[in-house]
Amino acid sequence: MFNAPDKPEGHEDRSEEIQALLDQPLRKLADDAAGAGWSMYEVLNAMEELVQNYRLAHAIDPDPAEDPDNENSEQSADRLVEGFIDGRDLGP
Repeated sequence: MFNAPDKPEGHEDRSEEIQALLDQPLRKLADDAAGAGWSMYEVLNAMEELVQNYRLAHAIDPDPAEDPDNENSEQSADRLVEGFIDGRDLGP
């Protein structure tokens, strides 16, 4: 679905490259949700929350596919994110 980056990591234009790559799929996703009855405000807020949650999960476990028991790792990461959001410590 996506091409590999043209620019090396750290290149000043690399961020623009991935933004251009993600722009149309994200717009389509947002437009489809809005077309189904969600307000664009709700859609964009949901996208922002999802990005924040992805950042938290990535900070906790940058590569969950490398974990020995992937199902439990995903559940643990989910629990940690939920705990962070709720202000509780739900570590393993």
